[in-house]
Amino acid sequence: MGSPEAVKILGKDLLEGVFVVVANWGTKGHEKLISDFKTRTGEPWMPQDSMSTYGDMWVFKEALEKAGSADRKKVAEAIRNMNMTGGPVKYYAGAS
Repeated sequence: MGSPEAVKILGKDLLEGVFVVVANWGTKGHEKLISDFKTRTGEPWMPQDSMSTYGDMWVFKEALEKAGSADRKKVAEAIRNMNMTGGPVKYYAGAS
């Protein structure tokens, strides 16, 4: 329900008063990322699937660097050994 497509498909009048709960949404500190996303996509906001996926890519980047290889077993092991308190954590609700 939080996808920008909902407005396009249903229209504003049908969505008036709809309350949506999502696991992840942009917050303070995400202003530039959200602005860039809106400019590139033409969407009115950055939904949770885009926000979380952005964070996922940063986790993979970190794991690839720690593994020193693109070998999937080494990358998986690097992810299992991560204990992040910064960086990509800011893209996941409740994780920071």
